[in-house]
Amino acid sequence: MEVEKDTISDATLRKLKKYTENPNDLCHLRSLSQVAKVSKPCRPLCAWLKALDHYSQSERELAELQARYEACVCRRQQLDGGIKRATARLQRCTRLTTVLADEDSRWSAKIKTLMSEAEGVYGECTLGGVAVAYLGALTSSHRDQLLQSVVNILVTSGVVTPAKYDLMETLSTSEQRDTWEAADLYRDPACFLQAALVLSAIRRPLVLDPDYMCVRWLTRLHEEQGGLQVLHAGDEDLLSKVLSAAHARRPILVLHTPTYLTYNLRKLLEVPSHLQTSDGALQEVVMILVTGSATPTLPQELCVHVTRVSFALPPLVLEERLLNDVLKMEREDLYEQRASLTASIMRDQKALEAVDDTILKKLTQASTALLDNEELLAAFYEAKSTSAEFRTRLAECRRTLQKIGNVRDKYRPVATRGRLLFSTSTALRRLSRNYVFSFQHFLHLFSVCITSGGRTETLSFDQRIHSLVVSVTQLVVTHVSRALHPAHRLAFTTALCAAISADAGTLTPPAWRAVLDPSVLDEEVGLTGSRGPAEMPRGRISDFNALMLLRIAKPRQLVAGAREVVNIMLGDPHLLRPDLALGKLLGPEERKLPVLVWADYGRDVAGEVIAAAHSRSVAGITRVIMATPAEKAGELDSVGVPNLASLLVNSVQQGGWIIVQGAESPSVLSTLLGAMTSLGSPDVKVHEDFRLVVTVSVTKAAPPDLTLLARPLYSQPAPTIPATLAAAATLINMHNYRHHYSGARWRRAVWQVAAAHTIASVTRHWHGHPPPPPVPPTHTPRTQIASGPSRPSSASPLPPTPTLELLDEPEAQPSPGHVGLDGYVNLEELTGTLKCLYKLSLEYALDDDTVVHFLAVVYGQQKSWQEIVCSIPGEVGVVSKEAAQSIVTAHLTACLQDLHNLTLDVEYRAFQDDLTTIASDIFEAPTSALDE
Repeated sequence: MEVEKDTISDATLRKLKKYTENPNDLCHLRSLSQVAKVSKPCRPLCAWLKALDHYSQSERELAELQARYEACVCRRQQLDGGIKRATARLQRCTRLTTVLADEDSRWSAKIKTLMSEAEGVYGECTLGGVAVAYLGALTSSHRDQLLQSVVNILVTSGVVTPAKYDLMETLSTSEQRDTWEAADLYRDPACFLQAALVLSAIRRPLVLDPDYMCVRWLTRLHEEQGGLQVLHAGDEDLLSKVLSAAHARRPILVLHTPTYLTYNLRKLLEVPSHLQTSDGALQEVVMILVTGSATPTLPQELCVHVTRVSFALPPLVLEERLLNDVLKMEREDLYEQRASLTASIMRDQKALEAVDDTILKKLTQASTALLDNEELLAAFYEAKSTSAEFRTRLAECRRTLQKIGNVRDKYRPVATRGRLLFSTSTALRRLSRNYVFSFQHFLHLFSVCITSGGRTETLSFDQRIHSLVVSVTQLVVTHVSRALHPAHRLAFTTALCAAISADAGTLTPPAWRAVLDPSVLDEEVGLTGSRGPAEMPRGRISDFNALMLLRIAKPRQLVAGAREVVNIMLGDPHLLRPDLALGKLLGPEERKLPVLVWADYGRDVAGEVIAAAHSRSVAGITRVIMATPAEKAGELDSVGVPNLASLLVNSVQQGGWIIVQGAESPSVLSTLLGAMTSLGSPDVKVHEDFRLVVTVSVTKAAPPDLTLLARPLYSQPAPTIPATLAAAATLINMHNYRHHYSGARWRRAVWQVAAAHTIASVTRHWHGHPPPPPVPPTHTPRTQIASGPSRPSSASPLPPTPTLELLDEPEAQPSPGHVGLDGYVNLEELTGTLKCLYKLSLEYALDDDTVVHFLAVVYGQQKSWQEIVCSIPGEVGVVSKEAAQSIVTAHLTACLQDLHNLTLDVEYRAFQDDLTTIASDIFEAPTSALDE
């Protein structure tokens, strides 16, 4: 019999216990020998039962021990797992703590900033509203001053304001600024703020945009959304066009907005801010008004309807833009590399900000324990690794950009000179509203100088930079001087030289104040300085210190001294006498840039344009006459105002020269502005034989938009003996002057006619001119020399106006068709006079009597001319033209000393006032800094 010892049930084992544990039982005997004494067969049975009992007990104990062992092993495994998890958590915690160390400081600073911003949100909103409503038309410095005043008022009232207030951050977001930059708005805080003020205005914004920056920016900003509806303030049916564009949900840009209330403008202001569409919804009417005037004087009834926003270009932004242009044209590879690096830095910065935001978002949204979420931690570590890569790449890009910037800064003298040129020309607006210069035309001139400058291997880098500076200066000064009254050209160039010297550090504020007014001369003026460059002799005073001394000792010589300083610093004496011949100015560039001529008493603009057109065999010349000047029969066709628009369109497409006289007339102004605006568009194809010349009377103010869209030209000579004689000398036919058979006699006769013309013109201008008001002299220890009785000064009373014998004598009535002293004596008639003299020389000998009788027929007053004409030295016929001009100028100045002194004194006073007006603030700090 086999018993399965491992399968014995517990019940059986309990039954067996009573035999194995009962001491009275046989099986419980101490010895199996005793069992054998009783029954030998029972002995093995009892032994087997006893062994079976021991086996069952051992199995039970072994099972318990095994269970305990297994429990211990399981516990150990649990402890090992806990140790591993704790070790891993500790490692993750250490790594996370290390990684988040920089984030902690950044997040703490950001939390502190946000808390402070939250406290000052009411004050920030108040400041933003004040800026949008009232401060848009101010400059940056004035805007900051007024904002600080508002902050003081708010603090006094208990309103919390931000510690560091940034108006640009209040009115715009970084995404908006990126969009504006993509639309060709320069990346500068001042430009961004101006754009934000335009788009944040509650009332209709009236943008003061003399540089046409806002127009280009808005046009490109809305290109992808269907484009702007660009209208002109003088368009017919302007109101209906505005309403149509509003219903089509297109923003409206109204150009050439007048600075006074017109019928069209009044109707525009009556358009509501929202219109109801066909589906019953309200549609906002986005309309922006633009004017080219930088400082308009608006009537009160217009101010209450618009928000003025100035969109001028800050000086330092202009310099950076010009520097980019120079780098692009000189080192295109570096320019492209810099642009690529800049774009890469911006992309990496945005990506870095996005990664940081992702990290913070994941940490905030974690639903489980952070140290146990391995997926979240892996994503977090990956984001931090990406962030580190971005930071490393940013650092590398910035180092490379810094190296490029070092090379780029070597071209900065060219950009700085361009900034000074444009800033000084912009300051001329203080002298006259007509002195408005196009920023786009300035950029064109600047690029022409850079691209046309000869690059030769013989020039070193420094010589190349100097060449660019000189060429840019001379070209821009020439173009600006052509648009100025002759009396203002010297003030402009002197102010430019002062700005150049101040930028170079060779002109100090005390010295400049002493030049403007010697009464403020103080101890800070140093006279032992040098000219700045190392090649100048040591101990030699600067040009403006010398001018200051001249201003103190000989005030009447200030104009001559300033002219000498200009000639030395700018290097070209002809800059003060630019070539004003229309025939030379109507070149290929003028087919897209009209010429604006300030019509004066001494110029026949139509005749010059006709002569230039005939010399080039151009047909189709038409003159549009708004006034009533004399026309040349057979040479011109006069068209009416209603046909002007169609005439301009046909001429642009088919060619032809158009002369519009009296362009300031409201009947043609809107048509001209629209046509001139379209000429500047790159999409408009202009015929190569198209030219447009418009004239405006010097006695009237032209709209700034008209001046900005044209190339202004002012050709009236200064009413002085040297200037008038110089203008007359330009009309001398050089072929006849050199090769006439009479030789020296003919040349002397020509100068006699030019002298007579000069006397007649200058005398007519100053006839009855009142003396300048007397100013009491200011006597101080340093200015006594300037105002003492022994030296004439502008501060001393002037003698009475000289009465010329020429004007006191009874004047013989000139024959019909000739001009007397009280009539118009212009350069065109001088040309005719010289032609008549040439014909006279073919029949008569040009002795003094013949010339005197000839002048008596032309100008009258034979006795008045005889002495001056006959006394002209005969050597003018044997020397060069320039030497002869100097001799005649000195002769006339000596003969008409009283008249010359009067013109010098008036010229001195005018120059002093003009210079103070233009350049009194050249030492003011720029109002905007570039945010690189």
